[in-house]
Amino acid sequence: MNYNDQMHRFGRISGFIMLGLMIAVPFIVCLVFNTSFTFNDGYWAALMAMLIQYIPSGILEVITYAPLLGTGGTYLGFISGNLANLKDVEDKPNYKFVKADICDLDTVYKL
Repeated sequence: MNYNDQMHRFGRISGFIMLGLMIAVPFIVCLVFNTSFTFNDGYWAALMAMLIQYIPSGILEVITYAPLLGTGGTYLGFISGNLANLKDVEDKPNYKFVKADICDLDTVYKL
């Protein structure tokens, strides 16, 4: 499996894990405080509000970033929040931007 496929697979898996954790928070809070949980209208309204924001933004970010920046650039964009944030450090001597496969240990050790 090549690097892009690995990163896309990791992204899909971590996205589903995060979605599951967000949905599980009310149940975890009920377990901690030893209370019962009911699926009332407030729960469904909060869940729908969260999903309405999470799903489209997650899909659209990947669709818009990945073709332009590649997998590595997309990752940097998600981590930095805005690629313009990296402009401040691109010319600093203690930062080095390298396009390489992180699984290639020889290249990583040379850095």
